[in-house]
Amino acid sequence: MPPARSCPWTQVNATPPEDTEACYTAYPGIIPEARRNRDILTTAMASAGFVNYPTE
Repeated sequence: MPPARSCPWTQVNATPPEDTEACYTAYPGIIPEARRNRDILTTAMASAGFVNYPTE
């Protein structure tokens, strides 16, 4: 898999050093589809009472 800065997706269970911080919820450098998916997940989690940690 290419480095995160050229890859639109992050690896499962990636850590910031492995994925150039692309695994952070609010990371600005992801593709629009990934942003929409993260926003949907964050909204769904919040409506169920979960709290998203920014580094997850």
